[in-house]
Amino acid sequence: MSQQQDTMECPRCGEKGLVRRSQNLYQCLSCNFRRDFSQGFFGKETLLTVVGLIILILLLLLVNKNPNPQDSSEGLNSTLKPKINSNK
Repeated sequence: MSQQQDTMECPRCGEKGLVRRSQNLYQCLSCNFRRDFSQGFFGKETLLTVVGLIILILLLLLVNKNPNPQDSSEGLNSTLKPKINSNK
């Protein structure tokens, strides 16, 4: 008795030949594409890349928030100085 397998569309070649080989392993009959779903949606490399990019973006935002701290301190000091009125 042969067991009929449901085929799905392959994400790589687009052919309707993706079959389930084991509980978490799928393989395309046309292009031999394989995908193991036991590790979840993201692999370790993808997760590390995303976390690294988020950290990099946050660091760039912190650095660009105040690119020249000397200019901002002069502006603050000039507003705190008392104004001298020379019209007497």
